[in-house]
This record gives sequence, C-alpha cells and structure tokens, in this order.
Amino acid sequence: MNTKKDIVKVAKPKLMRFMEEINSEAIDIEDEYEMNNISVSDCEIRTKTADKLKVDGVIFSKMDFKDIFLKSLELTDVRFENCDLSNADLSDSEFEGAGFRAENLKGAIVSATQAVDFSKIFGLKVKD
Repeated sequence: MNTKKDIVKVAKPKLMRFMEEINSEAIDIEDEYEMNNISVSDCEIRTKTADKLKVDGVIFSKMDFKDIFLKSLELTDVRFENCDLSNADLSDSEFEGAGFRAENLKGAIVSATQAVDFSKIFGLKVKD
C-alpha cells in the first residue's frame, strides 16, 4: 500500500483544480511539444524520443513511459500516478514541482546531480 512518504516530490506541484481530461488510446509527441493544464490517463505514448518537450500543470495517470527518451524535458507542476518510468531517460530533464511515487521511478535513468537530489528526498545519506 502506498503512503504519503512513498511519494518523491521535487518541490510540490501546483495544479489547477479543474483540468481537461485526455483518455485516448495513444498520443504522439513531437519535438517542441507543449502540454498544459490537462490530465492524461491510460494512454500509450507512441513516440519514443522527442526534443524540447514542455509539460506544465499536468497529471499523468496509469501511463507507460518505459524506454522513452525525452531530451530537454521541462516538467513544471507535474504529478505521476501509477506510471511506469522504467528505462525512461530523464537525465536531460528539469524538474520544478514534480510529484513521483517511489515505485514509479524504479529503473528510470537520471543524471548524477538528479540522483543526489532524489537521494535527499528519499532521506538517503551519500558518503564519499
């Protein structure tokens, strides 16, 4: 069972109370794509790579981000609920107000700096 302490937050997301909901079977993401103030649930992301994606005020629920590389991804006020981020390359991403459950990040690829930031959030102490 998930508890509040299982959620990793890089600054708390500030989300709109009412959002447009997208419940299609699949979505395609292109370079320089923007997603704003929506809730996306149960969709497959067909695109495996995209550059300069901006996501602001979005809730992703029951999504599969497995094996996806989104270069220069900017996440602002975003929450991931029951999403699979295994092997998703987030190493070139910027987070400002993102909420993750610990199990959603399992297997995700992050940069060394991001790993240090996430370790602090998880309460880990890094020793040289």
